Parts: sequence; structure tokens; C-alpha cells
Amino acid sequence: MTGRALVLALALTVSLRPGVAFAQPAALSSPIAPTEPTGVSLPPTGMSLPPTEAELASGKRIKEVRIVGNRRVSKDEIDGTLKALRAGKSFLPERVTEDVRALWDSGDYDDIDVEMTATGDEVSLR
Repeated sequence: MTGRALVLALALTVSLRPGVAFAQPAALSSPIAPTEPTGVSLPPTGMSLPPTEAELASGKRIKEVRIVGNRRVSKDEIDGTLKALRAGKSFLPERVTEDVRALWDSGDYDDIDVEMTATGDEVSLR
């Protein structure tokens, strides 16, 4: 892997809704502490995180998949690797992960990013 990058936009740019924040969790009632610090603040017990943009778009029809930034691997070869990320199919975040993993496992890329835009009942991927 020497400097090859693909901005197939498939690593899903996912963010929490603006303005949503969580406080530090209360002290553990159990004497058992985590074995490794995670550096991540967890929501208090009983609370759940809001759905991601990808989760909210789950099941919408994929309008288009734009492949950009590929320099050494042909668009046809990339298309041949993608199984679920195709126009007309239903968008399922777990399938995005599978397709991105298949691309990554090929060893041809140093970076793979996915950008999703949801409009109405469709999503576009870049």
C-alpha cells in the first residue's frame, strides 16, 4: 500500500445530532473497574444514544453511488467488489461496513471514506 487512496466515500461520515451531550456516568456501584481506559464518556445508565444519520437512513433506496479518487484501481474493479452499495438497492449500514471491509481487505487502499446524503426516501453515497 503505497499512497493509494480511494475517496469512495464509504466509511460513513456519521455524527450525533447537534446539541446532544451526555454527562459523565455516576460512580460505579460495583468494585470492578474497567481494565483499560477508553477515553469515551458513556451516557448514564438507562440512557441510550440517539440514532446515527446512517441508522435513520436505513432502508431508504440508494439513488447513486459515486466513486471518486481512485487512481490505480478501475471503477469497474471497485464496482465488482461492492455487493450491497448499488443504485436501486436498500441502504443498510451493516452492508456498507461489509463492502468497505471487502475493499480494505484487498490491500489496494490507504483510505476509504463514505459520505452519505439522505434526501426524502433516498440516499446518495460518495
